[in-house]
Amino acid sequence: MRGTNLGFILSLAFASAVWANSPEPVAQSADVLTPNWANLQSRLQAQYAEPALWQQRQALLAERHQQLGKRANPSLELDVTDWRSGQREQSIMLSQPLDLWRQRQAAQQVIAVLQGGESVAQQRDLAELNVLLQAQYAALLVANQRAALARQTAQLQQYAYTAAQTRFQAGRLAAVDVQRMALADAQAQAAQQRAEFEQQQTAQQWLDLWQSQPDAPTLERVQRWSMQPPPALPADLADKWMPFWQAEAQLQAQQLHASQSQLARQARGNPSVRVGMQQVEAEEKRQTQVLLGLSIPLNVFQNNQPQQQAIAQQRQWQQHAEQRQQQQRLALLARYQAEDQRLRTELATLSHQSLPIAEQLRQRMWLGFAAGKFALIEAQQAQQAVLQIQQSIATAEQALWQNQINVAALQVGWPADQLAVDNPIALLQTWHTWQQQRWRNSQSLINQSHNLDSLGAQP
Repeated sequence: MRGTNLGFILSLAFASAVWANSPEPVAQSADVLTPNWANLQSRLQAQYAEPALWQQRQALLAERHQQLGKRANPSLELDVTDWRSGQREQSIMLSQPLDLWRQRQAAQQVIAVLQGGESVAQQRDLAELNVLLQAQYAALLVANQRAALARQTAQLQQYAYTAAQTRFQAGRLAAVDVQRMALADAQAQAAQQRAEFEQQQTAQQWLDLWQSQPDAPTLERVQRWSMQPPPALPADLADKWMPFWQAEAQLQAQQLHASQSQLARQARGNPSVRVGMQQVEAEEKRQTQVLLGLSIPLNVFQNNQPQQQAIAQQRQWQQHAEQRQQQQRLALLARYQAEDQRLRTELATLSHQSLPIAEQLRQRMWLGFAAGKFALIEAQQAQQAVLQIQQSIATAEQALWQNQINVAALQVGWPADQLAVDNPIALLQTWHTWQQQRWRNSQSLINQSHNLDSLGAQP
């Protein structure tokens, strides 16, 4: 009887401390404010914008445009022939290709289109840079949220394990139930360690973007940035992006038109004028002649008609494809905007209605369990309901960020599954690949400008 009373007294003593010691839901640290993406975007874009690279590209195209406008170099031919009969022939010829069909102008037009498209290319580069950096920022917030949720789960499991031990000491719970709670507590601790390791790796990946700049945040600080949902998608987003999409389509059409015009002019053979003198010496006689010739190439066996037809078909296909692609973009954008609104409504319901009720019920159930009023499985169910709601909130917030990244990727035409905010390793690989492709694009521009067949002076 005395042991029973002692157990009951211990249960009451533990129950009185339950409300004060019960872990709270996941909350942001008061001394660390999470900077939003708008505050970080300009800072990181300025670091990776590479203005020197774009200046070099413009200078290269300007130099190439000027070079292609020059006339082709003439050729000088000297010929001396001695015959056994004593006759000797000497000739000098100067040959100059003529740009009768303005092939130099066509080559310059191709470069001019490339020059005009540099502003569009730079806009695309900044848009791609923005979506890649934003995806890594979202991945950091998701990793921090997962670690915080794992810590909260471990706290709840530790609390439940302590409550079960107290009931066991009071003789009101079987030993096997305590063992089950101990196993759940160990699993929660392992999940917390795994989530914190992934959080540290993702935070270090984010800090690597700052390249040890003086204003770079510390590792400890970025790990305390809590989840902040992205701003709502504006309704006029399609109107803002439409000029960019139209500029890219127009640039592609201009490039095809310039290439087709160049091929059409190259199909016509340009003549070459030959002017020279010939001197013949034989038996103390000297005869001088002025030579004037015209060389006209005949494009009989080799011509570029297949290339011209291919470009003409490509221009027709590009017009129809652009219309279909525009419709698909607008449909996807409308779907993403609807998904954004749905997720925000779901998040508000879970955060402001479901979670407070479930958390209050959990605390009361464990308080009653400690006092012997409820069974262990009832208290566990109440705790599991809190964890499920917290997981649903985390899933909704992650989906909001993923939806935001998908919208940003839509602007540059990337597939939605290319940037997953829950996979920081894949994001890192995509980031390195994009940087390499950025320099390869510049090298491709150099090769494209130097591979123009024209009568211009050779580099």
